[in-house]
Formats: sequence, C-alpha cells, structure tokens
Amino acid sequence: FVCFCCLFVLLLLFFCLLPVFLFLCCVLFFCVSPLSSCCVAFVFGFLLSVSARLRNVVLGAEASDSTVSTTLDLGTEELRPEELQRLEQRTNEAIWEGHPVTPRWIAQDSEEVEKIRCRGLPEGVVGPLRVLEFEGIDTNLCCGTHVKSTAHLSRVKLLHTERVRDRGKTHVRLHFAAGDRVLRFLDVVWQRQLQLNSLLAVAPDGHIAAVEALLTTKKEQTKEVKSLLEEVVDFTAQRLKQRAAEGEKVLDVHREKGDMDLMKMFAAAMDGLDVLLLTTCGGPDAGTFMLSGPPDLVAELGPKVGAILEGRGGGKGRYQGKAEKISNRPEALDMLRKSLADRASAP
Repeated sequence: FVCFCCLFVLLLLFFCLLPVFLFLCCVLFFCVSPLSSCCVAFVFGFLLSVSARLRNVVLGAEASDSTVSTTLDLGTEELRPEELQRLEQRTNEAIWEGHPVTPRWIAQDSEEVEKIRCRGLPEGVVGPLRVLEFEGIDTNLCCGTHVKSTAHLSRVKLLHTERVRDRGKTHVRLHFAAGDRVLRFLDVVWQRQLQLNSLLAVAPDGHIAAVEALLTTKKEQTKEVKSLLEEVVDFTAQRLKQRAAEGEKVLDVHREKGDMDLMKMFAAAMDGLDVLLLTTCGGPDAGTFMLSGPPDLVAELGPKVGAILEGRGGGKGRYQGKAEKISNRPEALDMLRKSLADRASAP
C-alpha cells in the first residue's frame, strides 16, 4: 500500500511538473537556435497535450462521463421479455467463446456479395468491398474498426427496448451496455440505490412499496387540497357577490400562491354577473393575472391591465397572461374603475 501511494505521488508530480520542464527547454533552445526552438515548440505542444491527458487519467477527471448505454435498431416490430433474455444469454455466450473477428476484401462483382447480410451499398461505391467475418456467427460488410476477438467485448447487458416510428415503419430500438460500461452502469445504479435507501429510509427490497405508499398519500392529499380550495373559492365568491350586490362594478382577488386554474375557478364562480373581476397570483414582481367579466369590456380593458402590470396576455372572454409587476395592481384597479365611470357618464 505504501509503495502504491509513493508511485501515485511520483506520477502526479511528474505530470504536473512536465509542462514546466518543457517550457524551460524551449527557452534554452530558443537562445541557441530559432530553428531548434520551432521544433521544440512542436514537441512541447504534443507532449503537453499527452501530459494533460495522462494527468486527467491519474486524477480521475475522465470518470465523469455518464453515457453508458448504446442503441441498436432491430428489424422487428416486437421483442418480448423472454426473447430479450435469451438474446442476452446467447450474446454473452458468443463473447465468452472468443470467436475470431477477421476482416478481408472481396471484389464487388463477387458471387459472395449476394450471400452476405447487408442493408445495401451506398451509391457511387467502387472497388473492392471489406468483409468482416465473425467466425461461426456472422459475415457482413463493414468498413469500421473492430476487436480481433469477441472475447475482447467482455460482456453485454441488454437494458430495455422501445418501439420507434421511422419512415413509416415501426421497429424496436434496443438499449444496451457493453464492456466496461456494464460496470459503470452498475456503479450508477448502485449509487442511486444508496441515495434511495437514505431518502426512503428502507432497504432496496422495500423501495417499490415505499414509493407506492407515497404516491397513494399524495393522491389523497391532492384530493383533500382540491376540496379545501373549492371551499376557499366558494367562500371568497360569496364575499365578492355581496360586494357586487352593494354596487361595486370592479372586484379583485389576490393570492400570493396560485396558478391559472385557481384564477379560472374564481372567474367561473362570478360568471353571469355584470362586473369586472381582476384576479392576480404571485408578486410583488412576477406573477399571473386574469381579467374576467363582460366580453366587450374584457377585450377593451384587458390589454390596458397587462400594460400596467408590465405583462402580456390574451384570450376571449377572459384576458389572462403573465406580468412582471403584480405590485401595480392598485393602478390597474383605478384604471378599470375610471374607465367604467367614463362609460357611465358618456351621453
């Protein structure tokens, strides 16, 4: 263990001090010969990049890549779970058997071309074709780089499938991890499981039951909150209707916490009354607003309310939108009252 720590420290010092050493070499050679300085500068740049790369490896800076899965589109519309399991088992068996992977070249007019599995050659291809042969498994055309043996893949884990639509056809997209990415995926899952253990305060085999209980509780609480909210809206609407009966033509409701659905509930509760209702949520700066009431008045005065609140909106019958200055609500109410008074006094 002591030897390992010493070796790690030496490597760390080497990769950190290497750029400084090379810089001093550049200065020395520059004093001797301009031509030599150019050569050393090139070498310096190359070794500096290598040094940075190796230093990242030593310090673990390249271990942050969270992309561990790859996809492959299959020529089938369905892949059942039992088929996926058998496919994974057979694939890993082929990997562990260590089949040689050998590239070779054949003429484009060879009779063998018709026997090789291929999606078709691109237009304009000339010359010989590169064939990749997985001994005892498959032979196909491919110009990419490959391992020399299936054993180099180490292992494959088939994760899940999804149905995708492409060019009018439906096929299965297979998500999988291979090689060291399987271990990386396992590490990600394990770390997530530890976090869930802490958050849910249960062992892994109790995660599903704990989440189901939380969802059930949330559903019940959502119903209760909705019922209480309806009571609040009904109580507030009764007060608004009383104000309207006393002759008020411009009414208002403000809630620091609320959304567009809440404002719609207030507006619906006042439908049929010949009054304007300005409902706002949020503030004192950003928030949402809604002006409801007689459609002609809403269409005329809604944009003016939005301008005063420094917001924008739209809609028919109800003018609603987002604003940056909910605190300007008193000015908006004054404008509405003045507009209605001017209408009433007009000949």
